[in-house]
Amino acid sequence: MDTAQCELHSLPGNIECQGVVFPKLINTDILKSPEIVDCRKDDVFVASYPKSGTTWAIEIVSLLMNGGDVDANRAVAQAVRNPAVEARIPRLFQLMMYMFTILAMLIPRCFHLHKYILALPWATIRAINGTKQMERIPSPRVLKTHLPFKFFPTQAMEKRNKCSQDSDDSHIHSTMLQNVQIAIILLPLSLRNHDGKYPHGIMTLNFGFGDWFDHVLGWWAHKDEDNILFIKYEDMKKDIRSVLRDISKFLEVDVSEEVLSRIVEYSTFEKMRDNQSVKIIPDFTENSQTLKFIRKGVVGDWKNHFTVAQNEHFDAVYAHRMKGTGLEFEW
Repeated sequence: MDTAQCELHSLPGNIECQGVVFPKLINTDILKSPEIVDCRKDDVFVASYPKSGTTWAIEIVSLLMNGGDVDANRAVAQAVRNPAVEARIPRLFQLMMYMFTILAMLIPRCFHLHKYILALPWATIRAINGTKQMERIPSPRVLKTHLPFKFFPTQAMEKRNKCSQDSDDSHIHSTMLQNVQIAIILLPLSLRNHDGKYPHGIMTLNFGFGDWFDHVLGWWAHKDEDNILFIKYEDMKKDIRSVLRDISKFLEVDVSEEVLSRIVEYSTFEKMRDNQSVKIIPDFTENSQTLKFIRKGVVGDWKNHFTVAQNEHFDAVYAHRMKGTGLEFEW
C-alpha cells in the first residue's frame, strides 16, 4: 500500500485513513503498511465487522484447531490466546490500566471500585498490543481482526499467491497446504441488535472500522479465493454443527462426532455468556441494569428497536448498496 495514500486524520475519539474511520486504539502502522504483520504459514484469521459474533466464531475455530480441548480454552483468556492483530494502546494508557488493576486488587470490593474503573488481568492488558502478542503465541495461531480487506495483512495472501504460480498442479496443492494463510469471514448481521439510534450511523462512516457495507462487500469481492471461507451468524444460530463441519473441512482438520458434540455443547450461547475467558470486558451492573459483553445472541432483535421509519430507511439503503452483489441474508 502506498503510505502517501494513507494520511491519518484525527477525529473525536477516532482516526480516519483512506476514508475509513477506526477507533484510536489501533496500530496505525498496519493501516499505513499492512505488510509489516509477520504471518506464519499455518495462521488462521477470523475476520469480521465488530459485534457480529466474532467471539463465538473465534472460540469454535480455536476448539476445532485444538481437538476440542475446552479446558485449554478456559484456562487462557481469549484476548490472550487469540489477539486482535491491529490492536494497540499508547504506553501511557497501558500503564494506567496496570495501575487500575493494582488498585482493584488492593481496595476491598465493598468500595465498589469496579464500577468506576476497568480492571483487567495483566496478561489481557499486555495482549492489547496485537503484533507483539502474536509473537508470544505458539503455532498454529488463531487470530482476530476487524480490518477491512484493503488493510488486511498482505503476507496472509501473498504466500498463497506465490504458490499458485507453479505450473505443476500437484506441487502447487501440497505447497499451498503448507503456506496458505486462512481467513474465515464472519458476515455481520447482528449490528441490528443495537439500540435504534444506530441505523443512520451504520450507513455513514461514523461507526467503528468504517462503513458496514464497504467492510462486508470488500471481503465479499474475494469470496472465490480458495483460502477464504464466508460464514453467516444466522447459519451458526440455525445449525452450528453443520457450520462446524464446513469450517473443519475448510481447515482440513479431522474432527470426530464426539469432539463436534463437545464443541457444540461448550459453545452454546448460554455457556458463552457464563464463560469468563471469552470476555474482553467483564460484565457490570449500573442503575440496576446489567451490561454484558456477550449480549442477546438472537437473530432479528432489531425488530424490537427500529421504528417503522428507521426500518424503511434501512431497507432502502440496504437494497441500494447490496444490489447486484449476489450476497443475500435471511432476515
